[in-house]
Amino acid sequence: MTLQEQLDGYQNDQDYLTDVLQLITLQMEQAVAHFRAVRGDHNREGFLGLFLDDEDIDRNLAELKETGNSPATPENIRRLRQQIILQTRATPHKLPPQRLAEALGLGQQETDLVLYLLAGETDPRFARVWAFLQDDVQRRYLTPGLVDHLSDLPRSSRSATDIRAMLSAKAPLIRHRVVLVTEPQRPLLERPLQLDDRIVDFLLGRNTIDRRLAGYLELLPYPQPRLRPPLTEALTGLVKNPGGIQPLPPLQLTGEPGQDHDLWLARKRGQNLLRVRTETWIGTSEWQESLYALRREQRLHNALVSVPRSERMSPEQQSALLELLPDNLILQTETAGAPSPVVEIALPIPSPETRELTWQQHLPKHWLDLQPAGLVPDVARRYRLTPARIAGISQRLSHHLQLSPDFNAEDLKALCKSAAAEPMSTGAQRMKTSQGWQQLVLPKASKGLLEELILRASHQQQVLGNWRMDQLFGQQPGLSALFVGPSGTGKTLAAGVVARELGLELYRIDLATVVSKYIGETEKNLQSIFDHAARADVVLFFDEADALFGKRSEVKDAHDRYANIETSYLLQKIEAHTGVCILASNLAQNIDDAFMRRIQVVVEFPFPGPKERERIWGQLLTTSAPIRDDLDLPFLARQFELTGANIKSILLLAGCYAAGEQQSIGMEHLVRAIAREYSKLGKPLSKTLFGPYYSRLRQWE
Repeated sequence: MTLQEQLDGYQNDQDYLTDVLQLITLQMEQAVAHFRAVRGDHNREGFLGLFLDDEDIDRNLAELKETGNSPATPENIRRLRQQIILQTRATPHKLPPQRLAEALGLGQQETDLVLYLLAGETDPRFARVWAFLQDDVQRRYLTPGLVDHLSDLPRSSRSATDIRAMLSAKAPLIRHRVVLVTEPQRPLLERPLQLDDRIVDFLLGRNTIDRRLAGYLELLPYPQPRLRPPLTEALTGLVKNPGGIQPLPPLQLTGEPGQDHDLWLARKRGQNLLRVRTETWIGTSEWQESLYALRREQRLHNALVSVPRSERMSPEQQSALLELLPDNLILQTETAGAPSPVVEIALPIPSPETRELTWQQHLPKHWLDLQPAGLVPDVARRYRLTPARIAGISQRLSHHLQLSPDFNAEDLKALCKSAAAEPMSTGAQRMKTSQGWQQLVLPKASKGLLEELILRASHQQQVLGNWRMDQLFGQQPGLSALFVGPSGTGKTLAAGVVARELGLELYRIDLATVVSKYIGETEKNLQSIFDHAARADVVLFFDEADALFGKRSEVKDAHDRYANIETSYLLQKIEAHTGVCILASNLAQNIDDAFMRRIQVVVEFPFPGPKERERIWGQLLTTSAPIRDDLDLPFLARQFELTGANIKSILLLAGCYAAGEQQSIGMEHLVRAIAREYSKLGKPLSKTLFGPYYSRLRQWE
């Protein structure tokens, strides 16, 4: 039976470490004997070793050696080394030094040096022997030169060149900050060597995050996603060779965060995941040095590193990150455009089915059982929320239930609406959507088209996704509507009603701030708006859209060419956007023909007639303001051609007139305010129009 067959593997890491420390003890004992032989007996007295005498060192070595251990002969050292090698091979699991060597690319000599340094970290008596061998009580550390005296190999087989190579800037020991070389003013062979604290912890079985990264880094060992995220062919192609055999190229996942694609990739590849909190990390004073620590953690944990791309990260910092982490790196961002050589993958939006499963997983079951049966499918269809946002809303709901057991389905929808409407980019203004159908005065046909728009927006995802009708289209179309009519006829109010019925926020796009005279800036602004809209799930309202959606002009100069490019770009973004876009225009013929072909719903907002105006007057006067009983609304509606916006302006001014006189609002106040509005609009003030109130107009003037 061979020696290999006689030896069992190590039962645990501590048994292995005990044998290694015994081997190092024998090597030190041999080095001490060699030192004494060179010194000679006649030098035992005096200040040799700065008061570290032979008896003290012998006592230290005896304490370090196990009882009955063999003397430090070359044969015994060779036999123990061979035993360690054979038992290591027989051990079913990888021991810490093996894992360290594989992770960081260390050779045998480099691993031996690490183990020598580890000995000094585990027992201070090793350091006292090192001081004795260097004839200086203060030099209780290992140096490259001293390493030679602690090995059983012949001196002729190594040289100072080998030590210098191991400790060069590009060598694994230094590149990965395994060994720290201090006091650079000394010759290399005399410089103190120190094992990094993180490596000490790793070798002693404490494989936690480097303390310097603890506030910026989260370790997720072999993570399990909460639900399978929506996938693309590009993503599934990255896990065809599971186990992390081939390093993953640097990726950028572009889309809304919180979908756990990084968790899914790590799980499928059999790797751990390290998530970086970028906002706190990149602002640290030792950011550059922490990059080396992050690279080391990536290798020690066999992990994918997930880093959110932050606007605070400078191009120089981004380049340094890609240089030090050339593989197994995942950048996550909401804005398209990846730096070279990063591979960009656009993330799909979670399907309603995925969102429904996520809601059912996170909502408190005892609360859900008391709610209407269709609540979960309804909120899953209405709000395009990621798993992370759904989990956060569910947690907030649980907190609300502790304060108020009456928290109901409508309260949940309010939370969803608030979560979906994250802050938008510059050029988008959030609008109030408190008014409903009652305040909207329109012909029956126009109201019917608005109801159809809401119906399509509510069920289009179901028809395209569940019923697979998306196969009829090259891509999932969004929903675009055109509101056409004179200013003040209720287009903005109708957009608010649509958003309110859908349970979404309404954002008005200020084209004055979006359109730029600088080439490329308009496209950049529009890209930002649509990126935010896709994440926030809101209704976009382009008021006075003629500015961008107007007919493209004949190209006569560079300005015309770029204006047409902007229009074409916007057509593409509208068509690709999966949400609701509403455009408002005074005249349908002002809108570009190519865009009109892409419009699904066109709603006309005609100038209100007498009947509509009387309804508007009546609705707007049903407020808490004091009003006299003698108001002649049929006269006002019949005589004065005004839009709803004009009537609102008139009522405000009339209220101010009445308040100034400390009276209720009466006909004289309304007619006086109408006269001001007509003057503003450039309309004549005729006796026929104002009837019995005409004679008093000059008095009011």
